[in-house]
Amino acid sequence: MIKNDQPIQIFDMPDEWTYRGEGNCNIVISVPKQKKILRIRKVEKPKSILRWLLVLISNFIHWYYGKGFKDETRDLDFYLNIMRPLVGYKYTSDAKQVLLSRKHIHIFKEELSHIRPEFRQNKTLQYGRAALFDDFAFLPSKFDGYESSDNTYSIEIKPKQGWRPIKEQFLPQCFFCMNQFLKMERGQIKSLTKYCPEELFCGNPTRMKSTLKHLFEVPQNNFKIFKNGLVSYDEKHKNKHILNEIFESNDAEEVLIDELCNFLQSCLTTDFNKNGMRFITCQLAQR
Repeated sequence: MIKNDQPIQIFDMPDEWTYRGEGNCNIVISVPKQKKILRIRKVEKPKSILRWLLVLISNFIHWYYGKGFKDETRDLDFYLNIMRPLVGYKYTSDAKQVLLSRKHIHIFKEELSHIRPEFRQNKTLQYGRAALFDDFAFLPSKFDGYESSDNTYSIEIKPKQGWRPIKEQFLPQCFFCMNQFLKMERGQIKSLTKYCPEELFCGNPTRMKSTLKHLFEVPQNNFKIFKNGLVSYDEKHKNKHILNEIFESNDAEEVLIDELCNFLQSCLTTDFNKNGMRFITCQLAQR
């Protein structure tokens, strides 16, 4: 069992950092010079003076008794000892807990207030809950001497739950698809997506490619393309010309989208422990 018993280091505030994104529980900050991402836990923002006082007291207790540190240590232990072995060490990053000072939190809050989506700002940053991970938008440092291009492209997919629990099997659609209507009503999304996580995990190449295309067309918070660690394509920046760069082609947009979906489907269904990387590389070379 891996234990997080090393002394917790104070986070060294970088000169350069960018907002990478956030979900319901965490905000992610990119630190490009270190090729790291900083994950910071979120909490509900106080909605009254009484609630504000309670949060202030809670923050003090978290700091004084180290509850936030212990909670983060618990979560990292779960990730390191359960999730990493299950998913595989090749495909996951090590993680290190770090300490954010009140000054760090204040700086992040001030800068992020102008960047974060409005519907996400009902939550704020929590003291004592931060961890550093490798940033997979960059090639690992061990490949620094082998770059064949000046640019690095990466694709982020948040597939969501691709299976349906027994208690939900009577429902007409999966939770993700039904939740689309609720998000639309609350103004959290601008349009519905036809993407379905159950289709992505079904294993049928045709259905997988189809739902990947829906994901590309309406990315929401579940699909991004990065160029050198910066977002080039997502719900806000639909720069489809990035596909011309990736595939070094002037083919029509629809052709390149099909090419992307074919490539992603191959990646998701290839066993990389059995010369899978060679197979993918050959596919690209044969274009």
